[in-house]
Amino acid sequence: MHISSLKPSSALKRFGYTDLDEFRQAFRLVDVQFTPMCRTGSAEQAILLLPGCELYLLRTFPRLLDASLADGCTYVGVTMADNVPLRFNGLEKDRPAMSLGYGGAGYKFLESQGSFTAAAIFNPEIRGRGWPSRDKVFLACAISAEAEQRIRDIICAAFKFASDAPADAAAAGALEGVKETILAAIDSALADPLPFEQYKIGTSRRYFDIVQKIENALVDRFGGPIYSAALASEIGVSVRTMHNAMRQFRGMSLHRYLRMKRLWSVRRQLLAGAHKVSACALANGFWHLGEFAQFYTAQFGETPSQTLARAR
Repeated sequence: MHISSLKPSSALKRFGYTDLDEFRQAFRLVDVQFTPMCRTGSAEQAILLLPGCELYLLRTFPRLLDASLADGCTYVGVTMADNVPLRFNGLEKDRPAMSLGYGGAGYKFLESQGSFTAAAIFNPEIRGRGWPSRDKVFLACAISAEAEQRIRDIICAAFKFASDAPADAAAAGALEGVKETILAAIDSALADPLPFEQYKIGTSRRYFDIVQKIENALVDRFGGPIYSAALASEIGVSVRTMHNAMRQFRGMSLHRYLRMKRLWSVRRQLLAGAHKVSACALANGFWHLGEFAQFYTAQFGETPSQTLARAR
């Protein structure tokens, strides 16, 4: 399905972005923070407003994503295409699966390529249907290939219905029927679940907590240098453990991840109209300015001075 071909209406919203610095993910009940892993990219998303549910379609670029779900909600997510490399809460998607979480739960997502995904966010939350749950963490529920494709087909059909027949979609009971069809497909997919190995879930939970502590520490260091030894001491784990956690959840070494976060910190300061490139670089721990310029240009496809000039 091409999101750009959908026709907006009172029930169907559509957004497109060609600038990474302007992209905003429209999940209303999910707090989303992300770091792009590409120089340039485009994204598009569509939202179908159902009774007690918002259905999302999203095409994105390579990025690292952290999200937490608002209280009182249930999130169900699927990929809309096969063989797209991604990592959800430290687990590679190597089989048909569906993500499931309840209010207050968080997830970490690594998209090494642009991906095409869908999500249904129910508010109020879904209870009493026998769906699996785990406090404060999302589950990756293995399902059959047939069940996964059925959910994909229903989602595409729902958006096509709202786009092609807006008057019918506005009729009393129509969108409630769409929601019930989606719920039935999820029920069927989870009727005979094939859960991922428990030891992987346990390891993922510990590493999830470590990565989250790293992220919380980085927020407090915005605009300043970030070093691994200080982080390890603050969090109470070894640098090696942090490295292993980052490998699993971020797909890169701790050193590379910290450097990327420092580069994005510099970029945000330059886009805010900082006075000097060198001052921003030094404040973020880049003492070798020639090497910094190389890293920055490789990451963003433009020099630091070009970014600063665009902001003025």
